[in-house]
Order: sequence, then structure tokens, then C-alpha cells
Amino acid sequence: MGDGERATECHATGEVLQPQHRVVLRAVREHLRRCIPAGPLTALCERWLTQLEDHLQEHGSAPCIDVPYLVAQGLGANAEKTRTVAVFATSIFLGCDLLDDFHDQAWPRELRSASVNTVSLAGSLLLSVIPTLVIAEIPDLSDAGRFHACRMVAEYLQRMAGGQADDLRSPWNPELSIDATQSRMMAKSGEEMALFCHFSALVTGCDAHLQQECAQFGREMAMALQIISDLTDLFEKPVSTDLQQGTGTLPLALHLARLETGARKAFCGLWRESAHSPAARRRLQWAMCDSGAVAHAAVMIESYGERAKERLHGLPLHPASQHALQEEIATLSRYALAHLQAFLHHEPEKPSDPLFLHSRTLRKERTR
Repeated sequence: MGDGERATECHATGEVLQPQHRVVLRAVREHLRRCIPAGPLTALCERWLTQLEDHLQEHGSAPCIDVPYLVAQGLGANAEKTRTVAVFATSIFLGCDLLDDFHDQAWPRELRSASVNTVSLAGSLLLSVIPTLVIAEIPDLSDAGRFHACRMVAEYLQRMAGGQADDLRSPWNPELSIDATQSRMMAKSGEEMALFCHFSALVTGCDAHLQQECAQFGREMAMALQIISDLTDLFEKPVSTDLQQGTGTLPLALHLARLETGARKAFCGLWRESAHSPAARRRLQWAMCDSGAVAHAAVMIESYGERAKERLHGLPLHPASQHALQEEIATLSRYALAHLQAFLHHEPEKPSDPLFLHSRTLRKERTR
């Protein structure tokens, strides 16, 4: 029975995990068991794996696994190497996600008693120990190749850490700029997916040029995915961690760029208030929709998706992988279109709100 038939059978029986996802999660769990004895650290990592597993069961995909997996598969990697790539990417993704959520205090209730030491150790395990073991076990890779791979990972993680550090500075910043926000996104999220795709090309024995092309494809994909994540957090999640932490996301930067100095300071007051007030959060959402910031963010998703598509067409991938990755990009476009349509049909629910009226006035002036 092929993978497609097994996936269909999974859906028919109510188990929606794709075969490659089951294999990857099993392999990550095996690495965890090899690295540490049973205890609080194992329980914390297992809880994070279960959270990813729940996401996969609900949505059927996760870009952190699927994009590098498809790149490696498309470049001719066998089943063992594609699994290696996916385990590597999943471990680093989980480590970043765990530390990010710990900072944002966005933890499940049962994990809120976890100590800083336990979280730090779990993050180190997922970000460095397991990826290093994965590299050590790559078949037919020379010692020089392993050294190069370890150095490459360290350099990517260094850039990602720099982006994360910038993210923690100046919460609720009224001087938030579009260029600085995009640079921070590229360092934090773009470099992560670039690492995964670069590693896919390295494992399959591609030359340096093709490795860099795969990395750039990963960056374009990640930027589109990050904007989607920012919009989802602002508009769809019951509790917005970005608003609670004062994180300067791109949609907020796009809105602030449309405001004069006085209005920026007033909007930052609303931004702070929206962290704990549902009514303030609705006013912030209305203002961002009406100023055109949300529509602008949707257009940027489409733009990064188009860049990813251009990069993809230049990669010598197997047609099946090309098609699957094109579908990943099409999903980004559908999300962008949905937000554009919401903007076109948007009607203010509180026309008397001063910030809201100010953004409407600015939009009319800019379109004259």
C-alpha cells in the first residue's frame, strides 16, 4: 500500500496523521528517549510534541515539517534522508516554539509550573543536542561535510537569536518601522525556514549554489507564513499573545506608518489597552482594517508567495514535489485573498471612535 492509500485509510478511520508525520514524530521521540531519562524534562518535550501532533491531526500539515521534507524528496533524497531532514527541522522548530511561548506566557495550564531551568534545558536539547546527533548520523557524509553542517547550523541559529532578541526590545514602540520589522522577521522566521531548506539540499549532496537557492526559497515562504501568523494572532485567536507582549508585528507597523506622530502615540495607548480589553482589541482591529494596513499585509503575503513560486520554478525538483509545494503556496494566496475580501466588505462598527475616524481621513487623503 502506498503513502497516498495509507493517508486515505487514515482519514477513513478518523486518524488524520499523514504517514510521513507519524514517522517523523516517532523518530523525534526516539531521539528524546536516547538523550535523557524519563522525568520532568522528557514530559515537557513530550507535551510540546503532542501539541504539534494535535495541530497535524486538525490541519493535516505543518510547514516546518512539510516544506523541507518536500524539498529533500524533490531533490532525490531516499526515505531515510527525508526522515532525517524532517526530524532535524521538527526538533529546531519545537525548540524555538517552546522558548517563544515561554516568553509569551502562552503555555497550557498544566505546564505553567515548569521552572526556567527545565525550559532552558528542554530548549537546548531540541535546538542543539538532537540536531547535532542527526548530523552525526547522516549516511555518506564526510567528516568535513559534518563539520560544515554543524557550522552552518550554528550560523543560522545565531542570526535567528539576533532576530528574537530584537523582537524583545521596545514593546509597544510608537516608532515601529516597516523596514526594521521586516528585517527582524527575516532574521527570526526567514532564517529558520532557510536553514531547513538549506539542510535539505546539503543532505542530498547539492552544490553550494543550489543549497543557497533552496535557502532563499525557504526565506520567501517563511515571510509569507509569518505575516499570516501575525494576522491570525491579531484577528482570529481568542487571546493575542502579540498584543499582550507588545510585539511589533508587520500589520501593526503598516498601520503606524499611516499615522502622524500624535496619532501614533494615541494608537500605542490603544495597543496597550487591547492586551487586556476585548473592546479595545476590537477598536484596534477596526482601525487597522480601515486604514488599509490589513489589506496591505495581505498583498505582502501574495508578494512573498509569488517570489517563492519564482524560486520554486528554478529548483530542479521532482514534478510531484514541485506540485505539492505549489499547493503550499496556493494556500498562502487563498489566505491573502480572504483578508483582501474582508477589507473590501469592511464596514466600521464604531464610526465615532476618534482613532478610527482619523485613519479613515488619512486613507481618503492618500487616495485623492
